[in-house]
Amino acid sequence: MYSFDTDISDSDLDDDELIAVAATAGFGAPDNRRANVISVDGRSLRFSDASPANLIADPGSAASFASINNVAGTLQPVPGYAQATIIAGVPFGQAASGIRADALDYAGLDAFVLVDNADVERFRPMAGTDGAMALTAAEVGAILRQALTVANRSRAQIRQPGGSQARVSISVVDSNGVILGIVRSRDAPVFGIDVSLQKARTAAFFSSSSAASALNAVPAATYLDGGLQVLRDEPLSQYVAAAQSFLGLPGALADGAVAFSDRAGGNLSRPYYPDGVSGNPPGPFSKPAGEWSPFSTGLQLDLVYNALVQHVAFVAGLAADAPTNCSGIDGFDDNFVTANVIGQLANGTQIFPGSVPIYRGTRLVGGIGVSGDGVDQDDMIAFLSVHEAAQAVGGFSNAPVSMRADTLVPQGSRLRYVNCPVTPYLNSDEQNVCDGK
Repeated sequence: MYSFDTDISDSDLDDDELIAVAATAGFGAPDNRRANVISVDGRSLRFSDASPANLIADPGSAASFASINNVAGTLQPVPGYAQATIIAGVPFGQAASGIRADALDYAGLDAFVLVDNADVERFRPMAGTDGAMALTAAEVGAILRQALTVANRSRAQIRQPGGSQARVSISVVDSNGVILGIVRSRDAPVFGIDVSLQKARTAAFFSSSSAASALNAVPAATYLDGGLQVLRDEPLSQYVAAAQSFLGLPGALADGAVAFSDRAGGNLSRPYYPDGVSGNPPGPFSKPAGEWSPFSTGLQLDLVYNALVQHVAFVAGLAADAPTNCSGIDGFDDNFVTANVIGQLANGTQIFPGSVPIYRGTRLVGGIGVSGDGVDQDDMIAFLSVHEAAQAVGGFSNAPVSMRADTLVPQGSRLRYVNCPVTPYLNSDEQNVCDGK
């Protein structure tokens, strides 16, 4: 359903959802893997208001597709996504799916990697591109292996049955946003590949000394009225100015003096600060309450808004497709001209926790992002993987404590840096595992 459900105590029979239920007859998710067996913040998620009992006919008796094709309806091509034909699927975990078991770098860790059409592994650990102090390939490999080790011994937050291991995707980037390595746990959510990379890049970008100038230089987001009428322009520079004022730091995002995790950036991206206290002012990266929604968060959306409009125009056959990097695109009224692309944010930003920047002393050298099994677990795995890999091989570390965003107390409420579960490990009662690190 596309609208907000104001009454979750009832069941809303939506035609689209009923069609989906009918279409997946015989292929539905097992009962013990559906979202409604997961609780978030003490509340059970909803999976579907529709069930097979709500259908007016038995899907098992439906006519064959061949008999109704071009009669009851016609397959439609979608530019950039699908041609007007039915193709066979590929089982997940096989090379043809783009994800398969690792055979080179992560022995004994039940790791999975991304591969190309020729089954050649993508994103193996490599050295950074940002100068003499860059992370080495060996250091990147150590961080990724340690992240898998932490995940494998951690209790999953959003996975059944209880007592399962956390399953995540892990990305490491350098301070230029270049991918230095990506690896996954078995059966980690697929969306986490992109999200973990967004998280890593976001932590590195906002911790850098170039974030302010980069955001100030990109074209404004050109808001439309749902059609082709321009409502207004939203300059990205407003978020820089708001952050500097809100934090009381004229050099924020410009001097590299503060290490921002995604949890800290997420705190600054809420319509109330601190989060959940109605009536308080919005964070500097957020739209104010009344304008904010999950689909219009503020800086996160405005950075890529013009690219989204261009891509919709492409699907509709009205424009060329948006370039690979989603930032630095002007509005449709300026023909989507690309200018001042932010290379460090090639796939946008993320406001969910689960990332930390990586340092050599006080020098920023990269970021790690983790996504897939609950944001507290993601936070812990990112933070501890850097700490424990540094303990093992040396040469790099988490941000110095004095630089971390949780040293800031804007509006009288301290920013968070990471939030680790109290007793997170399987087969261990160790508590407060991030304290003092």
